[in-house]
Amino acid sequence: MSWPRDARFESPEPEEIYPAYPIEAFFKMPRDAIHQVIARSQAPESIVAMTALAVMSAACQQLIDVQMPRKLRRPTSLYCFGRLASSGRKTSALEPLLSPLTSFDERVKREYEAAKVNYDKEVRVWRNLEKGIARRMQREAAAGGSTEQLQEEYLAHLATEPRAPRLRRILRGSVSERALYEALEGEREAIAALADEGETVLRGGLLDRLGTIDSVWNGTLPPRDRGYGKMLEATDPRLTLLILLPSGMADIYEKKTGAIARIIGFYGRMLHADPPSLVGSRVQTALDENDLSIDLFTSFVLELLELAHARRNSGEFEPEIIHFTAEATDVWEQRVAEIEERLKEGGDLHDISDFAGKAVEIASRIAAIFHYFSKQVGNITVDTFERAWKIVEWHMVEFKRIFYEKSAKRVLEKNVERLTKWFRTQAMRRHSRFAHNDVLQCNPLRKIDELRPALDVLRMEGAVELKMESGKWMIDLSKQHFPEFDPPSLFQNVTYRP
Repeated sequence: MSWPRDARFESPEPEEIYPAYPIEAFFKMPRDAIHQVIARSQAPESIVAMTALAVMSAACQQLIDVQMPRKLRRPTSLYCFGRLASSGRKTSALEPLLSPLTSFDERVKREYEAAKVNYDKEVRVWRNLEKGIARRMQREAAAGGSTEQLQEEYLAHLATEPRAPRLRRILRGSVSERALYEALEGEREAIAALADEGETVLRGGLLDRLGTIDSVWNGTLPPRDRGYGKMLEATDPRLTLLILLPSGMADIYEKKTGAIARIIGFYGRMLHADPPSLVGSRVQTALDENDLSIDLFTSFVLELLELAHARRNSGEFEPEIIHFTAEATDVWEQRVAEIEERLKEGGDLHDISDFAGKAVEIASRIAAIFHYFSKQVGNITVDTFERAWKIVEWHMVEFKRIFYEKSAKRVLEKNVERLTKWFRTQAMRRHSRFAHNDVLQCNPLRKIDELRPALDVLRMEGAVELKMESGKWMIDLSKQHFPEFDPPSLFQNVTYRP
């Protein structure tokens, strides 16, 4: 059988060491914060790094878009999906990084509540004036006078109706599809669905409408009928998504909709991580209490959120467009060509074409975030794009590790391995000939639709030979396929008897 040409994309053996996350690809401010959170929480580094990416995305998505080569303009929103074993330290990893979002939402809520009090007062005054003008019109009409001037005054007054304040929270936990529409209604509204318990997002119904989330990924959202001839419309919406699920719950969700999630490309838009449990291997180290890395990171995130909020309130909707330098464009084109070659039949990325096909775009989004977050001037450089590519490349390997194990190809490979191991055990007992029905009854592959494809692979490899004798299919093992059995005289044609 053919294996992927890139060793990193081979299916890992159980003893393989989980690859380190490329934290060094981040620029200094977020990198130092990530290291500090990992040291404090002892949470998996991939989960902490993905959370930092999601927070950076949430802070930047209203302020910037990325202009990729070939005139492709895209949002800088990111989608992330983390799977965690029990005691994965989600809360301790999330709290310090999410603190600027929660602080922003608390301040915005206080601002909204104060505005709501003023709004209620203004509405009462406005309604009393409306009633006064209406009563004057009624009296004038009853007296047979002209109401034309009063009608103009009434219409002018209606145009001054106070506008209700809007609570624009960035951080959302449980979001239904309708709540998503309402949050994004208007022009270039943005939210972040970030939850330390992914169950809240699942039960909220958002992941039951994958097509809707896919639309927001591209900065679009089809209008939704809210009844009575009114439509919910969102222009150029933005959504950052971070889902963290316990491994068992992730399995339940994938059994329910996982196939659909891959077919429509939802999973392919996400950065995935499934780190092993660190329980029993965590070591508490001495912490520098004077380290301000997290404070610097969270302060800058809050500064960007406040900037976006101020622009929103002033009616400024146009984002800054981040372009590529000519040199970075050349590297971008090289990556596109490289990925296209590896997506071909037999290529090492063919089985994960859903993610690999979007890898360059995701790297472009991350590069724009890195560029803006590190306060660079000009366009995206080769260095910045290569940093983003290192992160996407890690997730590409992780995507294959997670989903390749569940592919039909990998299932067949595992079945071949199990059947070969069983045959070797029997060969060590000097059995080299088997009746097909006996194998079906006693080998670990008890289903005929599992056994036959595995036998076909072994037959094509020359490991076994199938013969029809006296109306029965017999299976003979190949001596060359079992060289560990020395001396050859031990390899006798003894028929297996269950």
